[in-house]
Amino acid sequence: MIIFGIIISPAHAQDIALSDTILSPLKQFNSGILADEIQCKEGFQLIIKSNDKSPACVKPQSVAVLLIRGWSMQSDTIDLKIGQREGSILLQGIFSDHITGLNFMDYPVAREGGFPITLHIGEKVSNGCTVEMTLLKINDNTATFLKKEYNDRPCPICLSEDTVIDTPNGNVNIKDVNQGMRVFTQDTSGNKQTVEILKTGKTLVSPDHKMVHIVLVDNRELYGSPNHPTVNGKTLEQLQTGDILDGAKIKKIEIIPYTGTYTYDILPSGDTGFYWANEILIKSTLK
Repeated sequence: MIIFGIIISPAHAQDIALSDTILSPLKQFNSGILADEIQCKEGFQLIIKSNDKSPACVKPQSVAVLLIRGWSMQSDTIDLKIGQREGSILLQGIFSDHITGLNFMDYPVAREGGFPITLHIGEKVSNGCTVEMTLLKINDNTATFLKKEYNDRPCPICLSEDTVIDTPNGNVNIKDVNQGMRVFTQDTSGNKQTVEILKTGKTLVSPDHKMVHIVLVDNRELYGSPNHPTVNGKTLEQLQTGDILDGAKIKKIEIIPYTGTYTYDILPSGDTGFYWANEILIKSTLK
C-alpha cells in the first residue's frame, strides 16, 4: 500500500485500515460525502492529500509530519506574526530555523504568566492538556502552526467549586481560600496539623466535564474530577462501592455532569499534601 509516496507493508496495513462499519475514506468520498466530512476509525485523524485533494485517515502523530513535508493539507493551521497569540502560544520572535515566545499553561493549574519557549520545525507545546500547537514552517515574518484541540480529554483533576475546606476558622469555600491562609493537614504520622497554604489552583473545564460523586455511609460526600488522587494512592474514579475512604465505607459512587465553570485545588505545606475537603481527607494535585 502506498500513501503519500510512503510504502506500507501488508503486515502494517491494518494500522491504517478502517473497521467494517466505516467505509474507507476514498469510498466515502466517491459516494458523494464532502472531503471534510469523512469519518475515520477511532484513533485516526482525517487529512486531505495535497496532490489530488482526496481524504485519508492517519494516526494523529503522523499529521504534523505529513504537513511539514507538504504531502497533506489541513484546515487547522494557524499563521502567527510577532505579538500574536493563539492557543497556548504568544509569539515573540521569528528566526530562520526557530521561533521564541511564551507558553501559557491551563493544566493541571491555570497560570497567568507564560514561560519562555523555543520551537524548531516539528516541535510542539501545549496548554497541558486540551490544546497542542506544532510549528510547521517559517516564512519571513510568519510562523505556521498546526493547532490540535482535544476537548474530550478528562484534564481537570481538581474539586468542585462547592467544596469546603477545613480550616482553624471553620469551613471555607475552596473558591475563597488563598495562598498564606491557615488550613488543616495530616502529617506522615497521622497527626492533624495547622499549616499555611502554599498554592491554590483554578482550572477551566470543558462544557462536558464529568465529576465523580461519592457518598460515604456517614453521609459525607465529595464531588471531584475522576483523576483526583486520594490519600491511599487511588484516584476517585478507581474507587468502588464498599471501598474505604477516610475511615468510612463508600455507599454510593457515580459519574455526573459538572455544571461549574472551574475546578479548584489547594496545596498545604508539609510532607503529605493532605487536606480535608467536605470533611473528607484528600490529597492535593499541586506540587
